[in-house]
Amino acid sequence: MRKRPMFPLALAIVLTLAFQGCASGGSGGGDGGRESLYREDIGSVLFEPFAEARFKMWGKHNIPLLREEISRRNVFWESSWIVRTPSLSESAIGARNRVVIRGYQTGENLDGTGVYRMTFTVENQIRTDFAPDWHPAPFPEEVSETYRRLYGDLMMEVRAGVRR
Repeated sequence: MRKRPMFPLALAIVLTLAFQGCASGGSGGGDGGRESLYREDIGSVLFEPFAEARFKMWGKHNIPLLREEISRRNVFWESSWIVRTPSLSESAIGARNRVVIRGYQTGENLDGTGVYRMTFTVENQIRTDFAPDWHPAPFPEEVSETYRRLYGDLMMEVRAGVRR
């Protein structure tokens, strides 16, 4: 039996791995590894105290509710886009953010109250002279700080409102 050279097979494997790395690596857009999303893991919470806290904190921070979907298994709150003044680091002619809270039921309390695993996400988009349509852009630190405060207030209200 004649031996076949291993070089073509090895080359094919290396190229496949290289292309997979290019397709899945990085966050794209040349943002230096910074994300266009600000995310926080809320963790497991009871539905009622969390829904009350969300309502209070979105009111306090002027977050306009666009969509609310609540079912036995999933909850979803989405704000309208909130237009803001672009930060100096964004070099943009427009900037906006949207807050999304998602959750899925992981169990029930002894009284039948749903326990949900929740996440808090804020999306960032900008418009520039070169790209006039809205597109994802890295979060400036000062904007992240604004949403860190919202998240902190929300979590403080959740902890204060837990029913026992």
